[in-house]
Amino acid sequence: MFGTLLMVVSTIFALGILLVLMTVGLQGFIAENLVNDQQAVDLLVILIVLAPVNAFDNIMTGLFAVFSSPSAIFFRKYVLGPSLKIAVVLLLILGKSSVTFLAFGYVGADYWGSPSSPFYWSNDA
Repeated sequence: MFGTLLMVVSTIFALGILLVLMTVGLQGFIAENLVNDQQAVDLLVILIVLAPVNAFDNIMTGLFAVFSSPSAIFFRKYVLGPSLKIAVVLLLILGKSSVTFLAFGYVGADYWGSPSSPFYWSNDA
């Protein structure tokens, strides 16, 4: 079981790194040939990080469904995660920030609201 888990996690990690590096490397090509807006390309580079984070989140949620309490999974996935995203949007509105702030905030909220974050590993949940 742990060999399979190690293989799945390492595959997600390796393909995630490859995807992010390809997007960063092809940023100039994307800006010149596919999209005319540089801000859209910058947002793509930031938000592409969500793909491996969400894939790892799905794997860890399934794993913790077996080994952890369902209430902890429910709280962090359906209460904490959306609350963090709402907080990011409120900070965006109150601070009159840019869409780049929103992109970074969503990446952080997805990470901290997922089982892959150190917050999830605390013993009190």
